[in-house]
Amino acid sequence: MQTTDLINPLLILALDLTLAILLLWCLAKLGASGRTVGLVGGVGIVWLALLIWMFGGHRIIPAEIGRLPFFALLLAGVALVTGLFFVTPIGDSFKRGGHEWLLMPQGMRAFFGTAFLIQGVGGTMPPAFAIADALTHITAAVLALWTAWMLGKGYFGARALWLTNLFGLLDIVVVAAGIAFVLLPEIGPYHNVMYAAFFAAPIFLALHLLSLWRLFSAPTVQVK
Repeated sequence: MQTTDLINPLLILALDLTLAILLLWCLAKLGASGRTVGLVGGVGIVWLALLIWMFGGHRIIPAEIGRLPFFALLLAGVALVTGLFFVTPIGDSFKRGGHEWLLMPQGMRAFFGTAFLIQGVGGTMPPAFAIADALTHITAAVLALWTAWMLGKGYFGARALWLTNLFGLLDIVVVAAGIAFVLLPEIGPYHNVMYAAFFAAPIFLALHLLSLWRLFSAPTVQVK
């Protein structure tokens, strides 16, 4: 086994874990109960363990899975996470804060983009895809952090939120489609990028959708 075969998955899993910790911190700061924070943390750990068992052990998902079924599997993961954000105390906690709390975790996308760029340079991911993915991820992260900061200062409003969220959504959708329809035949369904596609990406997308839903329901921007 090459060193990169071990380092790359560990790097993506470490980023997933960092994102989970950041999300728990946000929930605690927004007044979520200790029970809620503990439950979300427990679910996150089980989820990561399941992904390691699936992708690390080459289980459940057939090695020859087609593009469309794999894309449907990605969408199912997104739907599940988004549903949890909307119908559980996670969403209720974020409703108590301003939109900047939904944007701040998006800053982690810069690290995921950098990790994929490193893999492109190292040859464990097609360079063209890695560069494109890194550029859009880093742009989305910077845009989200900049918008969150400017919201806190009172300089930005609803239009900036719409732009930031829609760009972030487009980034995730395009990358997910690229993994399923372009990258899958080359890297297979067990590549370490799947740890991000089935953990971090659904969380990022759910945060965007929650922010957009709040904008649609109450166009007046709330900043706290």
